[in-house]
Amino acid sequence: MDEGSWLFLAQANYFLSPVQNFLKSQGYFYEHGGGVRSVREKIRMALGAWACIQQGLPLSLDAAKAMYSFMNGNGVRVTRGHKKVIGDPEVMLDYEYLKDFNGLLATPDMGWQEALDKLPSVDVAYLNALVSRGEDLTQNPRIRLSTIHGAKGGEADNVVLFTDITAAAEASMEQDPDSMHRVFYVAVTRTRQNLYTIEPQNFYRSYAL
Repeated sequence: MDEGSWLFLAQANYFLSPVQNFLKSQGYFYEHGGGVRSVREKIRMALGAWACIQQGLPLSLDAAKAMYSFMNGNGVRVTRGHKKVIGDPEVMLDYEYLKDFNGLLATPDMGWQEALDKLPSVDVAYLNALVSRGEDLTQNPRIRLSTIHGAKGGEADNVVLFTDITAAAEASMEQDPDSMHRVFYVAVTRTRQNLYTIEPQNFYRSYAL
């Protein structure tokens, strides 16, 4: 999955939970649930802000606030009493300004793990895995997880389709099989190149392609 776009599809979200666990363990950047990215926006803003500090570039007030939210404010990374960043929303802030007027103690030579010392350990582990894989958090994820209903209009080079269905869907299919046929027709037609189908966990409650 290191190349191309990937779309994981299932009739219900909970069938995709093991996929999320796998992607995180392997350091893949992905989105799920209608555009929710696997790394929170606030964390991505904080990482981007620290990258600006290291490169000597100015950053926005919102980016600085996100960065400060993951820094120890008890005189470790930020001077006590300066956790609330002061500045003009219309003016970009640089390292010298943050150091002189907002109590920034962290220095540009620190890595992000050291500077953002209040990042939860579970996020640090996942971010390290992402870095090792070379994922670019500034780009849209190549990998998406979605219900089939949520994927209408979307396409990917590679589609991975789970054929399990819920008990409610099974009961509905008995009454109106054409409706379920249309659902899985939508799923397979999201594919631009390769379609992979996953054997169901329960053959008695699944859609036979």
